[in-house]
This record gives sequence, C-alpha cells and structure tokens, in this order.
Amino acid sequence: MPQPISKRSGIVSGSRVSNSNAIKKFVKLFKMKLDFQERAIYFVTILMFGAGFLPEHMAVAANAEITPFKVTYNLKYSIAKGTMTLNVSANDSGGYDIDSSTKAEGAAKLIISKPVTEHAEFKIVDGVVQAVSYELSDGSEESSEDVKIAYNWADSQANMQSEKGEEVKSLTAETMDQLVMQAAAVLAIKNGTEEFTFRQLHPGTDAQTITYSKMGEEILKTSLGELNTVKYSRKREGSGRENHFWYSIEHDYVPVQLEQVKGNKSVYKATLNSLEQ
Repeated sequence: MPQPISKRSGIVSGSRVSNSNAIKKFVKLFKMKLDFQERAIYFVTILMFGAGFLPEHMAVAANAEITPFKVTYNLKYSIAKGTMTLNVSANDSGGYDIDSSTKAEGAAKLIISKPVTEHAEFKIVDGVVQAVSYELSDGSEESSEDVKIAYNWADSQANMQSEKGEEVKSLTAETMDQLVMQAAAVLAIKNGTEEFTFRQLHPGTDAQTITYSKMGEEILKTSLGELNTVKYSRKREGSGRENHFWYSIEHDYVPVQLEQVKGNKSVYKATLNSLEQ
C-alpha cells in the first residue's frame, strides 16, 4: 500500500457566498471535469495496431511503468472552494485503475451535494498506455451528464453511452478519454517528451485535439515544501483557455498543481494538499 508522504491537512471549507453565478460556473467546471479534464486533473495514449503506425511520441518508452499514487488538491474557483482526489493503483488484471473525485464545499455544496466521480481502467502494452473502460458520474440525481465508454481495440471502436444516446466512435492511436489522458501525459513526460498531442473522446462531437507543451522547470512551494517540477501547458484546439500542470520530478512526475488560465487571468487553481506513493 502507498505510504503517506505527508499528513492530510484537512478539507477546505468555503464561507457562505451570495454570488450564485460564480457558484453555478464552479458547478459547471465540476461537470466538465475541470477540463482537467476541462475539470481540472486530467491519463492515456492508446496503442495503434500494426507496426509503423505510432507517432514519434508514442514509440515504445524506455520507462514503461507508472508509479501508483494518490494525491489530493485544494480547489478554488473565484470565491467557491472544493477538494479533488486523483488516485492511480495497480489492479488484479495486470493493468491500472485511475479514479478522480471532486467535491464541492461551502455554498457550492448546496447546489451539488454529491462528488463528481470518474473511474477508468488502462494497461500498458509494449510501452504504450491503452484504455480499457471509462465512467463519469456527475453527482446529480438525474445523471444527465453521466458517460460510459467501453474500448474495443479488436474493431478499433469505442462504444459510448451518454445523454446523447449510444454512439460508436472510431479509435486511432491518439484517441482516449479525459481521465486516462492524464496517465498518458505522465508517461510521456517521464520519458522526456516535450510536446505531444491526443484526441479526446466527447459525447455528441468529433474527438477534440489536445496538445501538451513543455513550458520549463520550476521550484514550486507546496504543502510538502519546495518541489522540483516540470511545467506543461495543455490546450484544447479552438479554446481560449489553457491548463497548466506542474509535475514533481522527485515523485516520478505526479501532477502536484494545476491551473486554468484565460489570457493573463486565472480561472481556477488546484494546489497540493497531500500525496501518498
């Protein structure tokens, strides 16, 4: 089992606020998975069948494993607050489970009382991350935002269920869901790739192009003290917003902070609360 590196410092509670628009926007970010889906925190590159069809950044990696971890974040959007947890663990099938949970606090909790959760499974095949399944629960009674994806690599198809109905999506080497994408990013960064592109599955539309680019290295002040990190940007094609991620070098590139920006303005930020590895 992972051993705690630091004690959990507790859940941040937001004070009562009257700005309902800010809270509603915050709730929307939860349901978008913070675009970190765009709900903040974001893992996986899919294997292209057949030799010679893998992009350069998807070639068999020298480091073909992901170190399991559990990280919690304090999340802030305007005057609304919450907590987020990201957990990667090995499973009995020889692959990995990845789970994300985001919980509103304070006044925002009056609107979204249950956590927004994601669960996915993936495996690493010949040094490349390959998605197996994905589920999103938006925390509401109606489940209108819920999504399920089953990957069928034999037919190069993904079967998706959502409020848009049942859809069959074609799969290519760079196609994946928003959660497994985070694992793929960790593996690519661990292997020194400075720029790479994925295609994110999304209900009702074509897969959207997501590009990660290295911004540099930075000493980041966190709840664990100062950490040596590598900073990457993540941008969705056609979007005016950009996500920034800080990956801890000494913790095998666990994402320890993220921030969404629009121009020079911060939209939301998730800072490190605790880390187990």
